[in-house]
Amino acid sequence: MRDSSVLLCTCLSVLLCVVCCVLGQQQQLRMVVQLNRHGDRAPNKLAPLWLNQTSDWPLGLGELTAQGMWQLYQLGLQRQSRYMQQLGFLNPTYDSTQLYVRSTSVNRCLMSANSELYGMYPLGTGPINQVNANQTLPHRMQFVPVESFPVEVDILLRPNDNCPNFPVTVQKRVVTSTVWRQKESENEAFLQKIANIFGYPSLSLFQSSEIRDVVLCYYDHKLPLPPQLTDSMRLKLYELGAFKNYHENASPHVLPMTAGPFLQQLQTLFTHASQGEQQYKFYLYSAHDTTLLPPAVALEAIPQGYTPAYADHLDVELYAVETKDPKHPDFAVRVLYNNDPVNMDYCPSSSSMCPLDEFLKHLDSIIPSNWDQLCGISTSTSTSDWNSLTISLLVAAAFAVLTVIVVSISFGVYVRKHRGQAAEYQALLDGKSTSIQQPHQQHLPTQYTNYC
Repeated sequence: MRDSSVLLCTCLSVLLCVVCCVLGQQQQLRMVVQLNRHGDRAPNKLAPLWLNQTSDWPLGLGELTAQGMWQLYQLGLQRQSRYMQQLGFLNPTYDSTQLYVRSTSVNRCLMSANSELYGMYPLGTGPINQVNANQTLPHRMQFVPVESFPVEVDILLRPNDNCPNFPVTVQKRVVTSTVWRQKESENEAFLQKIANIFGYPSLSLFQSSEIRDVVLCYYDHKLPLPPQLTDSMRLKLYELGAFKNYHENASPHVLPMTAGPFLQQLQTLFTHASQGEQQYKFYLYSAHDTTLLPPAVALEAIPQGYTPAYADHLDVELYAVETKDPKHPDFAVRVLYNNDPVNMDYCPSSSSMCPLDEFLKHLDSIIPSNWDQLCGISTSTSTSDWNSLTISLLVAAAFAVLTVIVVSISFGVYVRKHRGQAAEYQALLDGKSTSIQQPHQQHLPTQYTNYC
């Protein structure tokens, strides 16, 4: 697998060089943005019947499997072969100024990112301890930081979970559409048959992806399936689940919601790079099929109805194209899906290379002008909440300061008063008091006698 992938990357690089020579222009790779789905995992849920043993998944439900780790490790080897060995785009050892890695906060995505990084920076590429070489990590292992954010604030990689209008739009516009109703009507009897096999009272088209997920995981791991489930039924279930995932996450009604944040990020990164404000060379995002699907559809990288498989990846490359003025090159974009160049019909040339300005225009046609508003997030309410919070904090701070002042004054009065009393007592004991009649020593209270 690795040899064929390396050969494919080599052929693509040679083809690009040939195109550049024919055009009489030199092109230099400036930036790569990669978005990938995690690797093979255990099912998120089990079925009521048959496929219902947690012991079948020793690493836990929803967790990355050893097969998934291997898949992303292989992807990392491909990245190393293409971007380090062939193109010299990245250093063969980790450089924090070149690579940025971000993942969702879900275990399987974090572990997928680490598996890929292990392929990019294998054993022997880590740093040597300059203080004491004998205290270098075994086999010079290299660790790479992976950034993640909680789901509730991760708009970039989890837009569906942060867009209140997304489920509403799915129910009002997608599930009620003609194509959805027709598909559900045609498969009503089949879905009920599947429900009976696995112990569900009923099964709608919207629920089909859940049992599809369980069946797919068991089948891929060569675990037994119900004898009633034939291969043709299994494949049909796969097709219905893919239909549901595609239309729920990438139909025209929801695409600006689901693809908008990532396309906006892509637009920002490429615009800044073309203006000489580039921060990193390689951006690696590890996420889910529901994250990868919408941008892939928006960039016409996958056919209609397709849903990303494990370890699928979308690469968007930015090139600087030589012009008469070396200080002001033109820029072009190339999109690849699983290493295959995408023919971008939205560009005038309809080729695998698209001028940056045309590419950005295409993104503009999909990115909503106001994602918060589209998703039903009230910025005015948020601003009001922040203003109320600010006022509350100011009032609390003022009260705290006033309390400190009052306590300080009271403490000062207390100290002065007791210092005066202590002085009077000392004068009394020394026989020098002028304000208090001097008693005889033997008549002093016991505690004062002892104190003296």
